[in-house]
Amino acid sequence: MKEIYSSLDANINRCIEGLRVCEDIFRFGLKNIFSAEFKNLRHSATEIISSIPIDLLLTGRDVSHDEQKFINTSGEMKRENIKDIFRSNIHRAIEASRVIEEISKSINTNVSERFQQIRFTLYDLEKKGWFIIEKTDLMSKFHYSLYAIIDSGYVPIDQMEDTSKILIDSGAEIIQLRIKNISDKVFLSIAEKISKVCKDNSALFIVNDRADIAILSEAGGVHLGQDDIPMQRAKSILGEKFITGISVSNIDEAGRDDADYIAVGPVFQTASKFAEDGNRLDCVDINVVKEICNSTGKPVAAIGGVSESNIGILADAGILSFAVISALFKDGKVSENTKRLINVIKSYREL
Repeated sequence: MKEIYSSLDANINRCIEGLRVCEDIFRFGLKNIFSAEFKNLRHSATEIISSIPIDLLLTGRDVSHDEQKFINTSGEMKRENIKDIFRSNIHRAIEASRVIEEISKSINTNVSERFQQIRFTLYDLEKKGWFIIEKTDLMSKFHYSLYAIIDSGYVPIDQMEDTSKILIDSGAEIIQLRIKNISDKVFLSIAEKISKVCKDNSALFIVNDRADIAILSEAGGVHLGQDDIPMQRAKSILGEKFITGISVSNIDEAGRDDADYIAVGPVFQTASKFAEDGNRLDCVDINVVKEICNSTGKPVAAIGGVSESNIGILADAGILSFAVISALFKDGKVSENTKRLINVIKSYREL
């Protein structure tokens, strides 16, 4: 029986250690409350284990004679990034849980059954945690960034794919596709092409208005207006990995929806923003912009008449991302315009 307790002891340690690493990734690395899921599971595992006499576990422990304790594969000695650390450690906990589940069948079936539950809980936490890490990585692109919008009012349909390449090659990391008055079939076709361009270049692709097109084109997110489908309904079909944004024009709208980021506007007069009656929309006062930025922990983008000359005003108000349409396509010099805008934005990031 000593061998059984020796293996049980080793895998209990592996399980708890793996859970603690996962917990700390989300607590300290990502500052995400998801860490509580691992903390609670770690405490549950500790409570289950307490039913096994500690003297039996310690009697089975023989570190000095474990000749394989320092045998590591090349993969075990290197972690590429936080996703790699998470994946390695949650699998460590899953594998250890399986061993505990099997071995404890010979000494305590209650322990076995409860560790089976832990194992299946970990399968679910792996999926949720992976999407949170991916989403956090994508959300970092909103930190003092150019939010480039490809609008059908400025870019012909047959030039949209090439335009997305030019924007990304010029430094844009967020691309939104905004198409009006076109068939769904063509909309989807263009979205799929731009989605691939963005994926190949590690850019974030967002579809305007259409959650269905975002899903089918495998975009990174969807942006909705106040008159589009409700955010919670959109989230219910999008799933956990999609980024969601909402357009707002006042403080009440900014606090109403559970979007991942907020776009406030129009902040300045622009040719791309009109009401349904054809009249220009009223601009959002800069003090309201500042109030929205101060009231939320989410990234706030500004849209409407954003240009090199007013980025500083918006940055001082707390804007982190700058959504641009017309200034990108001025005089047909997309690459030059994009690079100039990004240089201005970068100067505020450095400050």
